[in-house]
Amino acid sequence: MPRRYECPISHYHGQGDFIELPDRWLGSHLMAYQDAGEKLKAVEKPLPSILSNLARHAVLLHDWSLPGLNGNPDKWDLSKVDLEIVMWVNTLVSDDFAKVFSVPKNWPPPSQNGQA
Repeated sequence: MPRRYECPISHYHGQGDFIELPDRWLGSHLMAYQDAGEKLKAVEKPLPSILSNLARHAVLLHDWSLPGLNGNPDKWDLSKVDLEIVMWVNTLVSDDFAKVFSVPKNWPPPSQNGQA
């Protein structure tokens, strides 16, 4: 079941704008993210890194409805997308995706004599 996040930006809030993240991150997500990065490197005129991040994060979304980001991502004009939307999507997706790369440590309890 995907996780849905309503757009919190005041002038878009309540207008049905959202993104959906998958319930679990899989190897296929990492592959899609990496493939998108490779395709972005091959373009003639590179995007600024913040817009490039948005394009890579878009491939990770399960679904979305955002102003200026409708339809096929290949047809988006990222120069016209509200930067507040860009930053919200980038922050939410990158923070959530990064969590899977941080594995909690299971340290043994300290010894009775304090030696280890």
